[in-house]
Parts: sequence; structure tokens; C-alpha cells
Amino acid sequence: MVQELERRGHACTLLLYNRHGAELAHHTAVIRRHWPWLRADIRYVPAEIEGYDASVASSWETAHVLATRGTAAQHRFYFVQDFEPYFYPRGSLYALAEDTYRFGFRHIAVGHMVQHLIDDESGAAAVVAPFGCDTGVYRLENTGARTGVVFFARPDVDRRGFLLAKLALEEFHARHPEQLITSYGDRPESWDIPHVHAGKLSPSDLNRLYNQSAAGLALSFTNVSLVPEEMLAAGMTPVVNDSPLARMGLSNSHVSWANPTPAGLAAALCSAVEEPPSADRLAMIAASVRPGWEPAQRVVADELERACYGYALSHSKPVGAGEHLEQ
Repeated sequence: MVQELERRGHACTLLLYNRHGAELAHHTAVIRRHWPWLRADIRYVPAEIEGYDASVASSWETAHVLATRGTAAQHRFYFVQDFEPYFYPRGSLYALAEDTYRFGFRHIAVGHMVQHLIDDESGAAAVVAPFGCDTGVYRLENTGARTGVVFFARPDVDRRGFLLAKLALEEFHARHPEQLITSYGDRPESWDIPHVHAGKLSPSDLNRLYNQSAAGLALSFTNVSLVPEEMLAAGMTPVVNDSPLARMGLSNSHVSWANPTPAGLAAALCSAVEEPPSADRLAMIAASVRPGWEPAQRVVADELERACYGYALSHSKPVGAGEHLEQ
């Protein structure tokens, strides 16, 4: 999103909410290493957010920060990437997250599920920035034989369904012990079935793993993850927990939607490895994804420009006026 704003000539600043006292130089080095094209200044959030034409919160915590520190004249936005109250049981954190939709910010929702829930739960309006897929990284490189299944392990993030994934993969292993199971992300603890843990992979290494594998388990119980579409781009069959909300963010006939039970997920994984796709079908699967994030970039940049200028510059020549981004 920042890339598009910079392309249009806007001066951007990343304001980091430093809750844990880390050194700014450390965060700056990480950002510069992984996003080397980024020209934006990088600072910690000051006591008063002022001097910007527009500020954009990117999570419920930073929405509270913007509400309390960003009282100076500016256009205030909330780039809503998930319906974050669902991250918690009904209680204090749920209520604090839900309250951010009533702050009066302009909302940009990633995907139709988030837009729907913001409207349904709080009555607030939001425009939709559609999902995309980084097809510059995730792409089909193997039209030959594939074997094994992979899954993204996030034991401490319950909305990623880690316990359910473990139970499903145990059932899958009982039915297909010849199939290698590979986890990536955080290491699963106390798991006795044979598996390989690949650790935290770079995007290019992850694409290589996807191109070797037949299927992947990609669970998310809030907004749909980016993982299923990245798997599709590499020719994999993603097995995803079925729900009407998830389908709002990912309408793709090549996804294997499964009942969110150990038996339902295991059955879908079994079907994926028992019926390997042809080379033509692999190409069809990979071609079914939404290429790039340009539509979402345009929505975000257009919304900020409409607020600041009353109209969107879109594809016109870059301007010199400053547009600053806080997240």
C-alpha cells in the first residue's frame, strides 16, 4: 500500500508503536532489508501525531493510539485487515477492539468479510481493498510429480486452528503413512507422528516447498489467510476450513473447502493426495489466483487522495504534495 502512495509522489512515514522498548535501529534495519524499495521515513509514534495530511492505523491497538495521540487536524483512516474482536473471547479485549470501528475513522477493509462484519456488528461503513496474491514470488515451477502435505504452524494463535490441524494430520498420517508431513512457522511441540519442521522460511524457499508438495492445510477462523491463494499459485491444493465468511474473501473453485473437524480436514487431504492433478490442471490451478495487489493499492491510495483533495489522482503524474502514512 505504501509502495503505491510513494509511486504517486506522496511522502510517507511509518510510525511504529513501540510497546516493548526495542531500539528503532533494529526495526529500521528489518524494514529496510525486506522492503529495500521503501523510501518512507521510519519513526516511533510521538506523543502527538501532527503535521500529517492523513494518518492510517493498521490494527486495533494502533487505532487506539491514533485516536488518543492524533487529535491534530488530519484525515484519519483505519486499514482493517481482519475483524479483530474475533481474536479474543467475549470480554475486555473484544470490546476494546470492537470499539475502534466507532471512532469515526474512514475504514478500508481488506476483503468483503471484514466489510460485512464491520457493518453488521457496528453499523460503520467501509470500502473494500480486494485480496491479491504476490505472484512475483508464488508461482508454478513444477508440473511433475508431487508428494506430501504442508501446514503453517502457529500454536499461539488460536484463530489459525493449530490444535485442529494437529488432530487432522494425525488422522491423515494413519491413512497415508507414506506421505511426508512438513510444518513451517513455529515448531510444533509434543507431536509424536513423523514430520519435518522446516522452520521460518523466506518467501522464495516457501514457494519451493509448495512446488514439491501435493496439498497444504491452511486454516483461519477469522479473515481468510493469504496462504491458500499462495499455495494455489504454486499449483497446490489448499485444504481450508469451510465457512461462509471465509468464502467471502476467497472465491476459487480449486480450493478444497472442508468441514472444520479432524475427520473432515483429514478426508480432504486424503482426496488431494489420492487424485494428483495432471500438468494441465496444475497450470489451471496456478492461473486461477488474483495476480498482484494493484487493485488494493489503488483503492487505498484513491481513498486517501479523495479525503485530502476531494478527488483521486489515480494514474496521473506524481505530485509534490505530502501524504503521510502512520501505521
